[in-house]
Amino acid sequence: MEAVHHCVWEDPKGNLIDITPARLPFSKILFIPDDRIAYDGRVIDSIKINITIHVVDDHILLDVMRNILIAQSPEPQEGRRVMTHPLWPKYKKWGQDVMQFLVEGNTHSSPCYCNSGLPYAECHGELLRQAVQTDRPITPDLVVRLQTDQVTG
Repeated sequence: MEAVHHCVWEDPKGNLIDITPARLPFSKILFIPDDRIAYDGRVIDSIKINITIHVVDDHILLDVMRNILIAQSPEPQEGRRVMTHPLWPKYKKWGQDVMQFLVEGNTHSSPCYCNSGLPYAECHGELLRQAVQTDRPITPDLVVRLQTDQVTG
């Protein structure tokens, strides 16, 4: 489950219009007002809770790291940040690979997407966790995070 902060504009007639660029095509989005923060150009982390398989934990870990790198990039010009951080290509590619791996229905015990013959957990799953453990302490975390009660079930 993921709750993403969206920037919403209210037109003169009172209609709310989502002006946040969509990363994935959704047919419906549920908006819940959250007045704890006003958007000021900083990266606001989404709230993520894994309620499925362990590979989703890796996807969340990569998403956190990508948001940290995005927050260190120059402010948007015409709605796009210029991604200059040297670690960006690595984490962008890993994020795409893990998302595709998930979409295909794979798990930690599935063969890794790189065709090494090893289970994902012992191959890229382990590599990405080690990389984040190494890279995160040397990468300033400038992401805005809001406290929230986690839903447990």
